[in-house]
Amino acid sequence: MDRGTALIRRRQSQPRLLLNLLPVDVTGDVFDVDVLTYRSSEQLRELRRDLAGTHAVHRRRDEILCVPFIDGAPEVGSRMTLRAGDAPAVVRRLVQEALIRFVGARDYKLRGWEPTFVARLPRLDLVPTACSVAGIEPIEWLHVYPEYSLGPRVIYRRSGAHVVGVLVGLRTRREIGLSVDALIDREVDVRGRYVLVRSQHEHSSDPRWDAWADLRLAGRVVSRHGDVLHLDDARGSDQIRAGDAVLEARRENVEACLVAASGASSRAVIEALEAATFGLTGARGRLERVRAIGQLLEVGGPFLLAPGLEARVQSPIEVGEGTDAGLYRRQPRVSYVFDPARTKTDTWLNRGLQEHGPFDAEAFTVKRPIVSVICPDDFRGEVELYLRQFRDGVPSSKVFAQGFVRKYHLNDCAFQFQLFRPGTDVAASYREACLTALSSTNGKPDLAFVIIEERHKELPPQADPYLAAKAAFLSQGVPVQEIEIETIRVSPRQRSSVQYSLDNIALASYAKLGGVPFVMASAPGLAHELVIGIGSATLSSGRLAESERVVGITTVFSADGNYLLANSSREVDFQEYGTELLRTLENGVRQVALRNGWQ
Repeated sequence: MDRGTALIRRRQSQPRLLLNLLPVDVTGDVFDVDVLTYRSSEQLRELRRDLAGTHAVHRRRDEILCVPFIDGAPEVGSRMTLRAGDAPAVVRRLVQEALIRFVGARDYKLRGWEPTFVARLPRLDLVPTACSVAGIEPIEWLHVYPEYSLGPRVIYRRSGAHVVGVLVGLRTRREIGLSVDALIDREVDVRGRYVLVRSQHEHSSDPRWDAWADLRLAGRVVSRHGDVLHLDDARGSDQIRAGDAVLEARRENVEACLVAASGASSRAVIEALEAATFGLTGARGRLERVRAIGQLLEVGGPFLLAPGLEARVQSPIEVGEGTDAGLYRRQPRVSYVFDPARTKTDTWLNRGLQEHGPFDAEAFTVKRPIVSVICPDDFRGEVELYLRQFRDGVPSSKVFAQGFVRKYHLNDCAFQFQLFRPGTDVAASYREACLTALSSTNGKPDLAFVIIEERHKELPPQADPYLAAKAAFLSQGVPVQEIEIETIRVSPRQRSSVQYSLDNIALASYAKLGGVPFVMASAPGLAHELVIGIGSATLSSGRLAESERVVGITTVFSADGNYLLANSSREVDFQEYGTELLRTLENGVRQVALRNGWQ
């Protein structure tokens, strides 16, 4: 093989990386600007509203720059001239205004000034596609559309130069097109779900603005009396008319509507909708749509930014050797270590575990873990089959053929089922089952599996069965792993995916038992390096309620990812948070130093 052929093959074997960034070629050198003194945000909003058809308005420190983008626009301040190369932020703003005009000219309404818009075309709605796959009639009041954002950015190259680009964002937008009273008539249970009401805001009178953007969170439904909804965690009134409210289009709410609308076919519709959503937002679909947006902008150009200044949008930036797309770099693949001597390594985590076993296989003492399984009686058969695969493995599986026992070099794994029938208070039923399991004559388990349902996550914390079970077990020092029954109940088409959920649960279980599955390779050195994770939690009784406090947590790892300890700070007022967090960090480092004999 000659050198040229080898070079071509090597290049072909490398991945082709494309950014979702469309570079903008700006032609022209100077443009006129009207300058005003910035006085208030209200002044800035009024200028942008009043000059929307003639000027792009941009704040720069204590100035407001009004750039006319049509010939003959009136002067609104002291006129000056700017060079395009010296004012990239202003050029970025001009590109943004040009994109807003471009989107509006195609009858799309704005959900954000980036601009962000929803493509509400019947052929792009994913719900009819999912209904067709499931073999049912379309549900005309449920929609999942693509939502795009075209965000102008200034990208600084390694050479020091800059380029303006358009960052193309893509996500799905779910919409429920019926009022709450109509949903109740269709037997959708709205209790415990948040609802929206129409509310006036600063953009309501702007004809470019999307009417759906006027919807604001009103509160969570507690009950209904006649046509009145009673709310808690409410913003403003705790009573609203059901006909004036719209159910928040969260995923679980949309799925509840699908169940009500399609009955026995609902599972097939939901699975088809998930597949269609992935087809839209997955890597391949995302790339296709970035290219389509690029072509649309390329054909629609050039865009007039200001008299004498134009912009042309180009194809997505391709990243590779010799390119200067911006400030980026590709990190080398992580090397995982599976023994203290650091002789067993692999760049693929799963392959390394299968071939070498966990990092602390020789020192790990819980070789026959006892797992308490908190399981509703109706789920017993399915759960037993799933846990048998967890312990022994899935034959012919690529990632979990060995099972938990062999993959993590254990001797056995025993399950102790605590079966029960949930009552009206589900959380209390789970808690009682956990206490019964803890008080059994078999002794305290090493780990607990709690089988819950996905819908339990919609419940408030005090009624959440998983939180009740976790509190019961953790109070006795028993770690907990949740498993949703929906994860266990997969359709025949998804049967091969079971191996991945089992593998994830096995890895989490080994770590919760106190094991170290792997560490990351790190360069040897004399210095002791620690990685300290700092977290915070803002606690409140609801999404619209005021927060109560912030709690800091520190978790300490060695530089190779080996878990050392975790500390939780005391609960303190926010004003004392920084001092308390520092005290917790100092205690954590002191414990690690004492444990390892550091001088």
